[in-house]
Amino acid sequence: MSSASILKPVNILHLSVREYRTIYQRSKLLNITPKVYPDVKAPPGVKYNIFNRNPRNLERLRIEYKNEGWVLEKTKHTYWHRLVVKETSKGIVASVLHKDGDTVLSAGSDEWCIRKFLYNPTDKSAYVNVGRIFARRCLESGLTEMANLYEPIPGGKLELLIKEVQAGGVSLSEPPRLIYEDTFTKVKPERPWDVHE
Repeated sequence: MSSASILKPVNILHLSVREYRTIYQRSKLLNITPKVYPDVKAPPGVKYNIFNRNPRNLERLRIEYKNEGWVLEKTKHTYWHRLVVKETSKGIVASVLHKDGDTVLSAGSDEWCIRKFLYNPTDKSAYVNVGRIFARRCLESGLTEMANLYEPIPGGKLELLIKEVQAGGVSLSEPPRLIYEDTFTKVKPERPWDVHE
């Protein structure tokens, strides 16, 4: 099957989010940049070619689906981004895991730029410093919210890391997904793209 038969020019005016996601995923498999052409002439100065430079924009707008998982599963998968902390004999690594299974960013005491300032890569000071650096990297990359599935022991090392991440400005709880509301309800939730002044 040729790539030309899979990706055909599409009218942008009739393109839904699901259709765009399908085009984007197919083009990702074939290593092709998706281009969308309208069947109408564009006014001067208007660009109709679509290239999604932020594939996680739907998560920021809170309309992307969260994986609900099964009822009897022990670990819940209702998140877009999740905090993952791994401790090995060589050090500790804190990372952000996307719901697709990709690691978005990480910070660890096994990195040489952090390791050379630590006495021990697995003690409490390592957890505190990795938490600070991890929070800073999250804010620099635009990740301000992620899910935390850990229940730390009071006074433990993991609690120190979580406190430092929260003190650094990262919220460890994600907002709920916006669900299509009934048009006749009195109370309507505030959408993230609405600006009230």
